[in-house]
Amino acid sequence: MGIAAKRITCIALAMIATIAAKSQMNDAQSPRATGKGFLVEVNGTRLLQSDVDREFCQSIRNFPEDAKRRFMEGVYKERIEAFVTSVLLVGEAKARGLTITEEDAIQAYRKHYPRVTFADVDASIQRYKAKGMDFMKFIMEQALIEKLKAVLTESLVFSPEEIAAYRTIVPETVHVRQIFTKLPPDAETKSKAQQKAADIRKQLVEGADFAEMAKLYSDSPEKVRGGDMEPFRRGRCEKPFDDAAFAQKEKEIGPVVKTSYGYHIIQVLEHKSGNTLTREDVLLALKSKRAEVIAEEVLKKLRQKAIIRYPK
Repeated sequence: MGIAAKRITCIALAMIATIAAKSQMNDAQSPRATGKGFLVEVNGTRLLQSDVDREFCQSIRNFPEDAKRRFMEGVYKERIEAFVTSVLLVGEAKARGLTITEEDAIQAYRKHYPRVTFADVDASIQRYKAKGMDFMKFIMEQALIEKLKAVLTESLVFSPEEIAAYRTIVPETVHVRQIFTKLPPDAETKSKAQQKAADIRKQLVEGADFAEMAKLYSDSPEKVRGGDMEPFRRGRCEKPFDDAAFAQKEKEIGPVVKTSYGYHIIQVLEHKSGNTLTREDVLLALKSKRAEVIAEEVLKKLRQKAIIRYPK
C-alpha cells in the first residue's frame, strides 16, 4: 500500500464527509458564488471541496504536485461516496423520528474504540474545531446511523442452525497484556535480564499492579498502555509466546516465557472463540452483519428518490 492509500485509510476514513456538510444555501450563499466549488450536493446539502482541501493541506504539503493531485482525487472519491451515504441514512433516521444525544454519541464512539477516553474525545472536538469542522456532529450522525440499523434489524429472528453455523466461523483470538524484558547480546546481561523478569513476575504474583509495573519496567512499545496488546489470532507471535498466551487461563500471571526477542510475562485478559461467545453476542454479531445488507438495500431506494447533483 502506497503513502497516499495509507493516508486515506488512516485519516480520510476516520472523519467522513459529514463533518464538512453545509446546510441548504440560496444562490447568493452558494460556494460557486464565492468562488469555492462543491464536490456533491445531496437533497440540498453540500460537501465543499474547500473543507476537504483544508483538512489535508498540512498533511500533504511536502508531497510532489502530481502526488498531491492523485492523493486528493482518491480522497474526493471516497468522501463523496461517504457523504452521500451519510446524508441519506441520517435523513432516513430523522424521518423515522430517531434522535441521539451527545452523551449517547460519545458512548457509541467509545464502544467502537474502547481505548478512547472522554479526554481524547474532547481533544478531537477541539482539534477539528480549529480546522472549522464539527467532530461532535460527525459522531452524533454516525451514532444515529447505527441506531437506524438497530431499528432495521430489531425484529429479526435467527434459527439455532444459523447460530451454530456462526460459531464455527469465529476465529479464536486472545487479548493479553505483557511485560517484556529484551534479550541483551552478551551472556552476562542475559542472565540479569532473565532474573529481572523473574523478579517482576514475583512482585506481580504478590499483588503488584500489572499496568503500573509494565509502565515502569517493560521494554515494549505498549508499555504506555500498561502492556495492553491488541487481540490476535494464533500464529501471529513466536510459537513460545503464542502457545503460552492461548494456553493460559484468564487473569492468571503466567510463567516467564522466552522468545528470540527476550523474556515475556503474560496475563490473558480475554480468550475468545465461537464456543466462548454468549448467545447474546452471537445474535448481536448476526444482526450487525445483516444490518449492513439491509442498510444497503434501504440506501439503494433512497438514492433512487434523492436529488444528487455534481458540479458541472
